[in-house]
Amino acid sequence: MPKGMDQERKIHRIIILMSVLAAAFFLISFPESSLARNYIVRKGDSLVKLEERFSVPWQDIKKINSLAGTTIYPGQELIIP
Repeated sequence: MPKGMDQERKIHRIIILMSVLAAAFFLISFPESSLARNYIVRKGDSLVKLEERFSVPWQDIKKINSLAGTTIYPGQELIIP
């Protein structure tokens, strides 16, 4: 096998290895529980109750949903970070 091809194979293997390591790091850094999800507000819900249910500060829920105040309404769709 020509020397140039051998060098290309090594580079290709390094790129694949780096890609696998990057993917593994991403999966470890962002567990499924930390991924944002949608939630439909139900009667009786409040930002504080959602904070308790999802273990996410109510201020973060307010901010990501661009809420002007703290009032939420049944049927409203919120992003839970």
